[in-house]
Amino acid sequence: MVQLQEGWKVEGVFNDACASEGVCPYYLGRDVQNGCRYFWVFRIRNGKVNGIDLGNTTIMYIGDTASHSSFQDLIQQGSEGEIYISDKATSEQREVLNALAVQSLGGMLMRNVSRTEYVKMDIHEEGRSIHIKMPYGEMKQSLTTGGDGKTPVRVENHMLPMLTDVKACHTHFWRYQGNGRQLDYCDRSGVWADFTFQG
Repeated sequence: MVQLQEGWKVEGVFNDACASEGVCPYYLGRDVQNGCRYFWVFRIRNGKVNGIDLGNTTIMYIGDTASHSSFQDLIQQGSEGEIYISDKATSEQREVLNALAVQSLGGMLMRNVSRTEYVKMDIHEEGRSIHIKMPYGEMKQSLTTGGDGKTPVRVENHMLPMLTDVKACHTHFWRYQGNGRQLDYCDRSGVWADFTFQG
């Protein structure tokens, strides 16, 4: 696997669905009894890694933090799960994406990766809603609006500095069946945010 060369940077949009019914406690630095399960989607809008343009590529993480109820344990030891990358990536992009997915983005918190696979992804965004599908799972989210009925609810001063403009979502559903695990949740929490990673 190639190493990420100094001076890289990627930016894009992050969608996160998890098993929590309220705002994910990990964003607040809190512990979670029995850990959590998550479906993360990083849609890279622009940026280069090792001189390769990664614009319009997507990486998904399906993870489980069940062995780490403590927020500090999660940060220090990470979670486990699977990584999926859009099969639209070129061969040149794939060599770099393989490294980026494990060494950065969601890989920063997924230390035990049992599977990495390139798959077809169908992402449909309309207004304040998004529907994401891939062969092993899917999720649908809508932005949560505040008391004025139009402004998205935002999560401020959270624990993940690589995320900005973090907006709360209603996750209508998310499900996953793969690698011996079956997850199926309805009416859960989620976020919709911008991200910047660099190194």
